[in-house]
Amino acid sequence: TWAGDNHHSRYSARLVRNHCYSDLERERRRHRPLLWDSTTFDKLPCADMNVVEQDKSARLRLLETVADYGFCKIVNAPIERDQTNRMIALVGHQRQTHFGNLVMKKRKKVNDVGDINAALAPHTDESYRLSTVGITVFQVLCPSPLGGESTLVDGFEAARRLREESPEHFDLLTTVPIATHRLDQSPINGGPPRWYEARLPIIRLDSEQQVCGV
Repeated sequence: TWAGDNHHSRYSARLVRNHCYSDLERERRRHRPLLWDSTTFDKLPCADMNVVEQDKSARLRLLETVADYGFCKIVNAPIERDQTNRMIALVGHQRQTHFGNLVMKKRKKVNDVGDINAALAPHTDESYRLSTVGITVFQVLCPSPLGGESTLVDGFEAARRLREESPEHFDLLTTVPIATHRLDQSPINGGPPRWYEARLPIIRLDSEQQVCGV
């Protein structure tokens, strides 16, 4: 019963509980990513393109998998270039960057490490941005007959181990901002060269001092 006009409202106990903002309840509801390493999976998290496009429940499981583990392998994806937006649509609206829809292949004129055929060590993409791109979609249109393996690392698990084994170094990487930058000499959409720069700590913490970004 509300003060003033004595209006009556009726709410389920679940709704009231889910909107309780006490520290205890906020901690209970906080999303906890599932950390992993090379020993975690007998089979990688996987979704079938044909299934998730037709089944909303399967698509929800795909999105929950990405939220929990940070990645998901998709099988039976189309191999036609004009069909690549179907993969993006599984996640949501595309956020356009200066890369556009980048076709990665070996080129004589190199503007990005994706233009070479050498193996890349584990890394984080686009650290020169103040805000992260979100979810990156890689779609294999024509696999290479040699090499081409993808190596993934859980940055949150790496941060957890660092915090546990070397807390002073963890504190350093969460407090000292590092300058990262990129000079894009040949923007994909034309125009003059562009300069990107950000100054951020390597590891980002949220208001509860939990790792929320690497």
